[in-house]
Amino acid sequence: MIASLALSVLAIGGGDLEVTFVDASLTVPGELLSWKARDWDRDGRIDLMLVALAPNGRRELRVYPVQGQSIDAKPSHTMEFLQDVTTFGLAELQPSENGQELLLLSPTGAWSYSLNKSGYRNNIASLTKFDGLFDLPLSKRIGWWNYIGPGGDGVNQFLVPTLTGLQLARQTEGAWDLLEIPTTDTPTRVGTGSLASTPRSSTGGFRVALQVEGGKLKRPFIGESSKGISTMAKDSVTLSAPAWVDFDGDGDRDLLYLTTSELLIYRDDGTGPPAEPTRREELPAYLIPTGGNKPSLRLVDINQDNRLDILVQANKSSKSTFSNGTTKLMVLLQTKTRMLPPKPNQTFSFAASNIKAQVADIDGDEHLDLMVRQFELPDLTDMITGLEFTLTHMFYAGTGRGFEPQPTLRQASTFDEEEVEGLIINRAFKMDLSGDGLADMVEIDLQGRIAIRRLVKESGFFSGTTWALEEVPWKRFDTAGSISKLDVLDLNGDGQGDVVSVNDAGLTIFLSNSGGGR
Repeated sequence: MIASLALSVLAIGGGDLEVTFVDASLTVPGELLSWKARDWDRDGRIDLMLVALAPNGRRELRVYPVQGQSIDAKPSHTMEFLQDVTTFGLAELQPSENGQELLLLSPTGAWSYSLNKSGYRNNIASLTKFDGLFDLPLSKRIGWWNYIGPGGDGVNQFLVPTLTGLQLARQTEGAWDLLEIPTTDTPTRVGTGSLASTPRSSTGGFRVALQVEGGKLKRPFIGESSKGISTMAKDSVTLSAPAWVDFDGDGDRDLLYLTTSELLIYRDDGTGPPAEPTRREELPAYLIPTGGNKPSLRLVDINQDNRLDILVQANKSSKSTFSNGTTKLMVLLQTKTRMLPPKPNQTFSFAASNIKAQVADIDGDEHLDLMVRQFELPDLTDMITGLEFTLTHMFYAGTGRGFEPQPTLRQASTFDEEEVEGLIINRAFKMDLSGDGLADMVEIDLQGRIAIRRLVKESGFFSGTTWALEEVPWKRFDTAGSISKLDVLDLNGDGQGDVVSVNDAGLTIFLSNSGGGR
């Protein structure tokens, strides 16, 4: 009788749903430089937009539509970037054209280009001129521009960094104009790094390498890198990256700019950010570095009230070169009057050498959860018996107001010095791939081998609910990718995650397939 009452339910494998994966990898001629997944033509399907350095030394954009469980080997659209194009993005610039156009940026101005037409003749149109921070890129450099947003009349507008700060390019009554947006941080000239500080003949500006990291919704505007820094342009001149997002949930994109002492908020009233900030918030003491790295701030709507909140990661290194430091994760919930409260709404502390945090709906309850990966170095006192490294995964369930104070899942693995290579793995934990409603962990190792581990939920009459990550991967793939590039997103629109990495010949892609296959 007792045994019959202690039945448990295992939420793995997707029940009767058999989810397999189809190898839809793409090969591109030349060297793959970058890729994006976008529905540029507004047909409801995702297209892969690949930029490659062709064998002839020129940079090409190649568009491949994703169709169910397949991707055509031949691109549907191609175009060649002219030499002075430094970065590009997508914008609705020509109302007469279907879908979006390419926004092409150079050191001296911005142009539009329609993929619905072939070639540049009678196709490229000049939008505006400016003296930007970008200069002629190296042969392998071209950036993706995130700072594009809809304006009040439905036509996109965009930000550009210049020698005097930020400028907003926007269209008014059919003509484009530039609005200066002053900040207290002016562009700073720094070391030249790997590029020569060669003046441009036309303006005397400096040659700079473009580095775009900030400005996307649910991305940091200070940075997710270990140093917690993000810039719009980097080399001989730098400019801190702003965030151009809808921070207050009114449908308009606002500009957030963080200086060394305050947060500047340029609230859009439907016509674009104003020339002067509408609100200034002094940085509280917990955001000012005291002997550690500059905190990184990530914008995400944690409590899902349509206002963006902030997840802060503050690292304080240990004085010893071989010991763990202290990392704090702080939750800052936005109110109607403040983004930066006097003290954090929640604080989590970790003693570790490295912490990586992700925010996603892990358990399928429509609340955002916190997933933390913690790497710990061994204590010096333990070296007598040999080095032992610890990798711990922790899952803090979302409450709708933040996260539970204690982890729902805490799973640790230990490695000695001979096994430490097993720690060098890139992992993504944000989407359901198995069809069971729970997020799954995708990982790729130094050899480029990709595997999927499911999150297992067990419910028992007496034991309650327990969570664990599978020790043995649910899926392994033979086709190799790159440990430096891993993403999980829904490419084919079936509601389940697909796996994307890069390889020597192009993109490694595994598309989910609920009807059978691999």
